[in-house]
Amino acid sequence: MLELDRLRPHQKNAVQVTLNNNFSSGVHFHATGTGKSWISFYILSYFYKKYIDNQLCFTEEPDPLIVFWICERKSILKEQFDRNILAERGFHEFLKKSFNIINYSENKSKSWVSSINSARFWKKPILVIINRGFLTSQNKYTRIISPIHLVLHDECHSITNNSTQEFYTWLFNKNNIDAKCIGFSATPSFDDKIKINPFSNILSKFTIYNGCIENDVILKPVIERFDVSSDKSISLTQHELAQCIIQRIIDQPYKKIIVWAGMIHFCKEIIHIWKDIFIDFEFCIDTSVGYSEKDYQGVNLISYEEFYHKKTKAIIFCACKHKEGSDIPNLDTCVFLDYVEERGHQNFVQCAGRVLRKDKQGLKKNGLIIDIKAKSTIKLCDRLCEAFQLPRNIFPWKTNKEFVSVANKTVTVNILTININNKPEEKLYDKVTFSDVKKRFVRKLPNKDIYKSRLKREVLIIIKKKLAKYLFQAMDILDMTKQIDNEYIPHVTRGSCGSSLVCYLLGISHVDPIIHNISFARFLNEFRDNLPDIDFDFPYNKRDEIFLKLQNKWPGKIARISNHVHYHEKSARREAMRRVGIKGFIGKHELYDNKLIKDNVTKEKIERITKELNETFRGYSLHCGGIVYYEDGIPENLLMKDKQERIVFNTIQQIVHDKRDVSSEKRFKIDILSSRGVAQLLEAYKNVYPNKLLSFEDESHIGDKKTCEMLARGDNIGITLAESPLIRKAFIKLKPKTLYDMAVCLSIIRPAASQAKQAEAIEDAKKYLIFDDDAIYMIKYATGCSEDKADKLRRMLSKADNVKIHEAKKIIRMMFYANENRPNIELKEVFKNLDGLRKYSFCKSHAYSYAQLVWHIAFMKAHHPKEFWKATLNHNQSHYRGWVHKYEAHRAGINWLDHTLSRNDKSIYTKARNKNTNSILTNNNIAPDIQLRKTGYWNLPNTLNNPFFPDCYGFKKDETFIFRGILANLRIYRNFQCNAFIGIGEGKYIEVHFPKKCIGSVASNIIGLKGCGKFKIHNPIIIECRFQNQIEAF
Repeated sequence: MLELDRLRPHQKNAVQVTLNNNFSSGVHFHATGTGKSWISFYILSYFYKKYIDNQLCFTEEPDPLIVFWICERKSILKEQFDRNILAERGFHEFLKKSFNIINYSENKSKSWVSSINSARFWKKPILVIINRGFLTSQNKYTRIISPIHLVLHDECHSITNNSTQEFYTWLFNKNNIDAKCIGFSATPSFDDKIKINPFSNILSKFTIYNGCIENDVILKPVIERFDVSSDKSISLTQHELAQCIIQRIIDQPYKKIIVWAGMIHFCKEIIHIWKDIFIDFEFCIDTSVGYSEKDYQGVNLISYEEFYHKKTKAIIFCACKHKEGSDIPNLDTCVFLDYVEERGHQNFVQCAGRVLRKDKQGLKKNGLIIDIKAKSTIKLCDRLCEAFQLPRNIFPWKTNKEFVSVANKTVTVNILTININNKPEEKLYDKVTFSDVKKRFVRKLPNKDIYKSRLKREVLIIIKKKLAKYLFQAMDILDMTKQIDNEYIPHVTRGSCGSSLVCYLLGISHVDPIIHNISFARFLNEFRDNLPDIDFDFPYNKRDEIFLKLQNKWPGKIARISNHVHYHEKSARREAMRRVGIKGFIGKHELYDNKLIKDNVTKEKIERITKELNETFRGYSLHCGGIVYYEDGIPENLLMKDKQERIVFNTIQQIVHDKRDVSSEKRFKIDILSSRGVAQLLEAYKNVYPNKLLSFEDESHIGDKKTCEMLARGDNIGITLAESPLIRKAFIKLKPKTLYDMAVCLSIIRPAASQAKQAEAIEDAKKYLIFDDDAIYMIKYATGCSEDKADKLRRMLSKADNVKIHEAKKIIRMMFYANENRPNIELKEVFKNLDGLRKYSFCKSHAYSYAQLVWHIAFMKAHHPKEFWKATLNHNQSHYRGWVHKYEAHRAGINWLDHTLSRNDKSIYTKARNKNTNSILTNNNIAPDIQLRKTGYWNLPNTLNNPFFPDCYGFKKDETFIFRGILANLRIYRNFQCNAFIGIGEGKYIEVHFPKKCIGSVASNIIGLKGCGKFKIHNPIIIECRFQNQIEAF
């Protein structure tokens, strides 16, 4: 029985590790289906043998020896302790002779603790077999008298459960501090928040990757997810979905399926749909609630026992049961039908394990896992990374796509399989010449001297700074991402790379820097000693696929960088308040609320702790998109680790370096960023022009009369990147007609361009510094220096470093007076204009790139409002309250509840929660203000008599403006000044400024404002209410 040769190598290793470590606590991290139970029996046997041989040390001699065998499900305990199976392995007689066995997997005695306490009088070791739920129920275990010496806990990831933590806390603090606890799990938990976790130490590891690739112990997973359209703007009915699934299981040998529907009522709904598709199948429904056969008339229904023994063509529907522990013979397919986009990795891996066990007949070739609504393929990879624990530089995933036709809809089936990665390593380019650069141009160089000389200058410095090979890497990324799902994927650039003619000719950027007078020095120059970034904006719903392509091309060589998060005033104060005992959510409006601070002593403590924490390191967060390439693989010392110093596994590994570290190492960073604006435009554009590719070089829509008129009246809601009240003011004042005009409107709301806000027209704006490039040109003309030198000085002035600022001003002063050709301007005027550089601003190429995008989106809104609003509802995340976009879409003829909108294709849990919302909105007996307060919207009657929320108005009376409107946005500033943006009628919005004291403590609960006030600005209307009697919240 104790012959280890009967075990597989990984099982033998696990037992040996436990013996070598004298049964110390920890977890055997082994995949489902790899024989964890037999490891447990061998460990139990050796523990008993060493006890009998007096080879175990105890603080007190056991009287008697007590072992707990814990499992999540009693059905698994029945399988594990099945007499025939134990006899076959030689354990039945051993257990019978060696232990007084108290088995609670079937006999649930209320006095089970008394049974254990009395059993000690038999002077024979006790083996307690118990499922975790029964063990922890009502904390009866606390009455156990004798010490527990060994706990064998199957599926020990349940340590995250509060009742389980309470049991182990009691075990170590009250029962036996020296207890040995050995766990087994395919998804162990290492949560730092667990105070007592005996399973935090990994004893041995045998992952899914080890099991199916290296040792052929379990089956390879095949994971599929469905997309009906590349932008997910079309959904499938349940009938169509069932038709897809029956086509996908055609090659499965048993066609024995488990479906997790999420909720019991949904199981009932879909079983009636599936019976018409899976005609010769038998069906089982197994939930925590019984059912009446009358509810399932016409369904070929069988019991769970019958399903268990059924060989082929059977489907079981569950809400959540059988996600872990269950070993159902011949199960070859599992389906997640709950519409959850991102589920926890433990849940997913445990569920997948149900179909990865090998069958006795050897017919199964893989385990098919269908997750119909998984957000993306890379998210599926992420779910399995922790379970796989892959070595560095190994990326075993292979992706493929197949297509299924259902009801005139083409469904893309994204397939993820696992294999050994034998792909040869791809190296970056070594030496790059001028000729090499020119060969990769996708745009033709204009035959003009200004272009030729600029190109020559740029290429020389790019090659000198060794940037060329990284530009080629950026080109490789664009080549990889031109098409995803057979669809052209556009991009825009952020930052300064659009300042380069080379980047424009390579197709990296879309802005011609010669035409728009953009300085190359802003991107790269002889004084810059670090490499610039290239920032790509891709449609946000395609970015995961792009990351997956990058990892496939350079497995284990690209890493995502971190942000180094520091405490600042608000976060430091919030943490200080928590440390002095203030519990619960502390919103930004409560940070300085004296009602939470009861006395001066507490107040002084908060002030002191806040001061101590301010600007100190808080932790790491994932950068929004920055990736770095390591030609020889990611250094292990840079990999992100948890508090126990374990590597945190992700598809693309995160490193601890931030952008400053990357810059100081002179490495090249590319940002793969997500843009809702590009996704919004792409969907609208495809629907309007199905046979035309979106091109940012097409400027035929810029200056379009209808679009210009729309912007000039401030109709900007829904235009991503340009829908804020601040930009609305800029549109109304400056009335953009050109690309430059739009770039100015997007830039003057930035702090560094604050002086330009005084401009009443575009011509006025030109007098001020708006872009970084303006500062470069001002320094250049004032001092007579080169653009490269001017940019170096600009950078010095823009740092929060008074020494460098003083030095830069000293240099500028010397060069200014030495410049014989200086312009007719006073030096103090130069410094006044340059004073704002420390604040955030746009470089010119960035502003122009976004201006191209905004013009496109605005044109769609002006000319194709239905397509625009459908795309907006699907993709835009606005800072306005939810009703704003829904109402504006309604005005354009789009119903926000339309089931074809991808935003309404939610998980079954969200739909259940939304039922209450829908019932409120469709109940005409509920007043609109109550509907708005409870649901964020109201039942808008389809009549012209009442096209907006009832009782809203706005009109001028003498020198005041009287209004009543619903809140679209409310901002409360540090000085307790409030700026509200409210709707007062159909398409009519005004801004109201007032002190917070005017509305008291109800700021977070209000739905609208009414009152009167003086005009601050007439167009757009901005009203100021200074006194409490001028404004009222409702």
